[in-house]
Amino acid sequence: MVSLGEQLWKIGFSDDEKARISRQLTDEKSIQYRVFSDNHKRHELFDSICRRMTRTITGFRPTAPHYRDLVSAQVLKKLRQNKAKNDYWNLYLNSVVDFIVSDLSALNQLLADTEVEEEFSVNTENILSEIVARSTDYSVHDRDVEALYELWPFTRTADVQLYL
Repeated sequence: MVSLGEQLWKIGFSDDEKARISRQLTDEKSIQYRVFSDNHKRHELFDSICRRMTRTITGFRPTAPHYRDLVSAQVLKKLRQNKAKNDYWNLYLNSVVDFIVSDLSALNQLLADTEVEEEFSVNTENILSEIVARSTDYSVHDRDVEALYELWPFTRTADVQLYL
């Protein structure tokens, strides 16, 4: 048995989802932009990216606040252009996870507590069905499920309102 939260990580970025999230990151009012900008600098992965970019951005220590801001701007630029490296996309996902942990605690608890078989078919419909089936037990609001749907690279489904 594995947690439903662990199963989320099996959903990879399709080209369509990369393009959708890239577009959303250009809008500073979007949830994708707010979540990424508020959370990405806290990660060890961001620190690793900073260390690797010392050849590209020179004149600063990798721990200097201005250097970190320059790296952050470069990462965001590449994500917005949909020309980002896998590390940048993983940094985006880690930012989403931080947001869920800190701001959507009931949903986080549901994802951590819900166990599914290892053979569980990981797709948008199955994950949303599992979440919705347990949402009342964990007091998860529809808006929280909708936020997860908007943030995570789920395959878009025309009948998502059936789950919300």
